[in-house]
Amino acid sequence: MAAPATAAACTPARQLAAADAYIAALGDRTKAGAVPFAPNAVRFENGLQTGFSGEQLRGDLDRHLQYSIMDAPKVTARTVAPGGDADLLHYRFIVPVRIAGQRIVDAPTDEDFRIPRSTCLITRIDARITITAPR
Repeated sequence: MAAPATAAACTPARQLAAADAYIAALGDRTKAGAVPFAPNAVRFENGLQTGFSGEQLRGDLDRHLQYSIMDAPKVTARTVAPGGDADLLHYRFIVPVRIAGQRIVDAPTDEDFRIPRSTCLITRIDARITITAPR
């Protein structure tokens, strides 16, 4: 697990690196251990809570079936401090989904990461996921 940053060391670049670690782990489960989750981290998908702790979120990335069928996400946009909130990052990306080597759908996703400058640990993820035909 990544060590927490001090408040002075938690720059926007470090916040981006934390969110990037999560995005990388979506497409490569061997990277789940590098995601800097806070112990009390939570995740919501389309309004439904799907993550209840940092440990559970990391375990899901490492072992859950849904992550085993995802290719590496393609990030199309990322914004630091949208609306002036220094603890928030917004990402937009597309996740290709494959079963038996065949690309079946894409999952365009918007995710907001709450990564407090005081810790540089991911405390909350809000995901809005849609499904489309492969592009």
